[in-house]
Amino acid sequence: LFALPFYWVIADNYDATFNFMALEERGLLLDTEWRYLQPKHSGEINLGITQDQLVKTQGLTYLDPTGQRQTLAANQTRWRASLNSQQNWGENLTSQLLWHEVSDPDFYNDFPLRFRASSLNPDNQNQFRVRQALLRYQQPDLQAHIQHYGYLPLRNGEQAILEKSPEIG
Repeated sequence: LFALPFYWVIADNYDATFNFMALEERGLLLDTEWRYLQPKHSGEINLGITQDQLVKTQGLTYLDPTGQRQTLAANQTRWRASLNSQQNWGENLTSQLLWHEVSDPDFYNDFPLRFRASSLNPDNQNQFRVRQALLRYQQPDLQAHIQHYGYLPLRNGEQAILEKSPEIG
């Protein structure tokens, strides 16, 4: 694994990091992070993309959440995307969005992104990614929200994870 990061300050409230990673058998992975900060909203967008050389030669087959066998085409691009944002729509109305998508459930197992000490434990490594959409209204005597809370199951993860959608409170 060889990684070369490039950090770019676009403006006082925008920046980006481009991380070029060369993996011995898989080839080049471009992983990016864009962050933005505005008076009423902020967030982070992450994208990773690669033409996996190992998949081109050996293919990739996995079981989807319904138990059906899926096969990635040899020329298919592998990718990941995530959005983490917070919005203030007015005096009492806010929202949050945390969403993850991947091209296939093996992506995080094959490409070690976001190194953390906790990720070294194989029992909790790369099992799922949280998905949450929340809209909240708050006043001193009244609080209400509507929320979707779920998971994007990955290869080694539980396929029957419970979700709350919608949750109204």
